[in-house]
Amino acid sequence: MKKKVIKCIIIDNAGVLINTDCIGLYKKLAKLSPYSWQHIAKYIEDRDFHIMEMGKISSREWFNRIIGKFKIKGLSYTDFKKKWVGIFYRNRQMEKFVKKNYKKYKIWMLTNTNSIHYSYLRKKFSVYNFIKKKIISYHIKMAKPDKDIYQYTLKKINLKPEECLFIDNKKENIITARKLGINSIWYRNFKQFQRDLKRFKI
Repeated sequence: MKKKVIKCIIIDNAGVLINTDCIGLYKKLAKLSPYSWQHIAKYIEDRDFHIMEMGKISSREWFNRIIGKFKIKGLSYTDFKKKWVGIFYRNRQMEKFVKKNYKKYKIWMLTNTNSIHYSYLRKKFSVYNFIKKKIISYHIKMAKPDKDIYQYTLKKINLKPEECLFIDNKKENIITARKLGINSIWYRNFKQFQRDLKRFKI
């Protein structure tokens, strides 16, 4: 059977399109708390954060949980937001990849995110102008790795799974995509990404 040609590239946001330094944030929070940054990191990256990304609680509600749980002192919501968006910095190589390919392929974004991050990122980084459509978790009350958000995305794109290439930095998100028949690359760094990309002749 002839292999389907890739028509759409579905790209993750933080950790792929944009680089992140979350450890720096955790260490800043730990300085205001009796808890270690590792302890804070474990909590922030668990299911509770996922609930916020699905739009089930607001960013302010989540901030209040963090403050209470880790007994953080002297941090206003405004200051927290500044620290929280400070984790992002440009991934110039992925920017070049998007700008090189956006006319040849549909380029969509599928991201788990929250209102603070997304509002900041779309204003800060011009590469977002080259993304045809953005599927934002908290907008639609769904999030990766749940299969529903992938099926929703495929329906919106109006393509078959094998006609899409999904790029994400979390293995659990890749596993779900592959189960649904979506071509996928688990992104760890740009050199590895380039090697894996050769399989798809892009």
